[in-house]
Amino acid sequence: MRKYKQFIELKNKLKKLKAELAEVTVEKDELQAELLSEMTIDKMTGMVIDGKAVYVSRRVWLGGDTQEIIKALRGTDGEYLIKENVNRTSLSAWGKEQVEENALESIDLMSCEQIQKSLPGNLGDTIEVTEKITLNVRNK
Repeated sequence: MRKYKQFIELKNKLKKLKAELAEVTVEKDELQAELLSEMTIDKMTGMVIDGKAVYVSRRVWLGGDTQEIIKALRGTDGEYLIKENVNRTSLSAWGKEQVEENALESIDLMSCEQIQKSLPGNLGDTIEVTEKITLNVRNK
C-alpha cells in the first residue's frame, strides 16, 4: 500500500512541477521579449554575464500546405526532400479499428502477437505491434 501512496504522491508532485514550469516559462518568455526588444534597439547581438553567454539566436522554418509544397518541389533541386511517410498515431488508431471490427474478443484482452496476426492482409508481416503499460491516477 505504501508504494501505491508513494506513486500517487509522485504523480501529484509532477503535476505541481508542470504547473510551476508553465508559470516560469511564461515569465521567461515575457522577459525574453523585453530583452530582445532592447537588444534590437541597441543593435546588440549578445553579451557575457557571470560566465554565461546571452545571445540572439535566429532559426528560420519554412512551411505551408504540404501538398502545395510537394507540387512546388517537384522538378526542382529540392525534390529529394519529398518523402513518403505514415503517421504512427494514425496508423495505430486505424489498426486497432481494423482488428476490433474482425476480432472475437476485445483488443484490450489480446496480446501484441494476437493483434499483429489480426491485422488485415499481410500487414501483420510488416507492422510491429508494441505496447507501453503505465499507471495513471485520477481523482475519485
